[in-house]
Amino acid sequence: MSNILERLKDIVGAEHVVEKPQFSSSTIGFRTSGQDVSPDYLVRPNTSDQVQAVVKLANETGTPLIPVSSRAPHTKGGTRPDVPGTVILDLSRMNKILRVNAYHRLVLVEPGVTWEELSQELAKHGLRITPPLLPREGKSVIATLLDREPLLTPKYQWNMNEPLRSMEIIFGTGDRIYSGMGGHRGDTDEAWENGTIPVTNAGPHQFDFMKMVTATQGTFGVVTWASIKVELATQEEKPLFVSGKSVDELSDFLYSVLKFRFGDEVCLFNNRALETILVADPSDLPSLHDKVSQWTAFVQVKWGGLRPKEKVASQEQDIRDIAQENGLVPTYSIAGLPAAEVTKRILAPGKTDPWESKISGFAKTIFFLSTLDKVSQQLRKAAEVMENQGYALSDCPIYIQPLHQGTAVHCQIVLPIKETDLDSPKLKGLYDSLSRELAQAGAFYSRPYGVWSEIAFGGNTQHTIMTRKMKEIFDPRNIMNPGKLCF
Repeated sequence: MSNILERLKDIVGAEHVVEKPQFSSSTIGFRTSGQDVSPDYLVRPNTSDQVQAVVKLANETGTPLIPVSSRAPHTKGGTRPDVPGTVILDLSRMNKILRVNAYHRLVLVEPGVTWEELSQELAKHGLRITPPLLPREGKSVIATLLDREPLLTPKYQWNMNEPLRSMEIIFGTGDRIYSGMGGHRGDTDEAWENGTIPVTNAGPHQFDFMKMVTATQGTFGVVTWASIKVELATQEEKPLFVSGKSVDELSDFLYSVLKFRFGDEVCLFNNRALETILVADPSDLPSLHDKVSQWTAFVQVKWGGLRPKEKVASQEQDIRDIAQENGLVPTYSIAGLPAAEVTKRILAPGKTDPWESKISGFAKTIFFLSTLDKVSQQLRKAAEVMENQGYALSDCPIYIQPLHQGTAVHCQIVLPIKETDLDSPKLKGLYDSLSRELAQAGAFYSRPYGVWSEIAFGGNTQHTIMTRKMKEIFDPRNIMNPGKLCF
């Protein structure tokens, strides 16, 4: 191991190698006791050449690597070492915004760039990017998009990987490959003006390398830069809130809004989720319990192109008409707060602690893909499972995010817990049974962490066989985050 240490220092510099680092990564679900493994080293490369050199060294020595680009805390478990001798490949030093192009609405970034950094830079160019719900401070843009975390605007999603375009990938073999038109990165302004830009994501040829690295928790390779589609900055906006007693009561309204691609941010919260987002101090939560409807749809109309006032006013009226057709009435305040203030809190950058943990200090989440017409049935199943074990779904924040122009939704159930419950066998049993029962009810775990990987891969033998064959080609020594997914 001392030989590895010296060679790592030669690659990235001695000051950027940490022995026995204090690196922690909690998990979405509950882990069995005795599974904690500490990494041997943490290295911070600054260039894609250094990343490639580290991957080649890991191949030569059989050293496990885990790529990480977001700052702590790490909360999903995808960056948690499962085997001894692991090296954490910390990409946070690679934090350059390489290029911003307003004409093509494209930005080129490295993995260490965070949501707050990118949003501030885009604003200087009259551009914007839709974030996920309350991204925490220090969250990497590329890590978010590679993990297919849901963004708040479904109408610009032409596929589940939006708004990713092209990228540079260092696979587990040490080979450098460009997805889509990534080979046409264009290092000069003249090249971009002439159209030599990484604007498409599919390919090269008939193979889409991007699909191999999205939602795979770094088990195939490392992304060292990516081109990302952005939008014009907003000149006019109007938020609307529509409340109801159930998801079913609001689903026809949302389907119509999504069908015509009205609004930018479109999402749905139960009362516990919206209350959690609105309060700054958890002690204020009881004061909101009777002031927020059981379910609230949030639709915000935005426009940054020609005639913004007319555009926004027209869409606002259309949305009001759709609501009226479904027996609903849009409101412009929630719990006494004006719509602008509520919107500000929904869209505000997150803090170090995620919003989900605000109720009791800690939380475990279950999230999955479904369709809007099936969510009510799945939530009823969740309520039944929880009630049988002495818990109430009504105490849980639930966030539903339409995706891909409304063809699917991300459904997230938050289980508030206390620190003393982190090792609770009873809660672990509830979490596991709830995950499995939801899968039986049609929930699809497209981002398979923990027990979800057993469900996703155990239920599709042919897909598992094919995934393992691909792993043998692109990471034959199994150095990239071993122990995750089906590896």
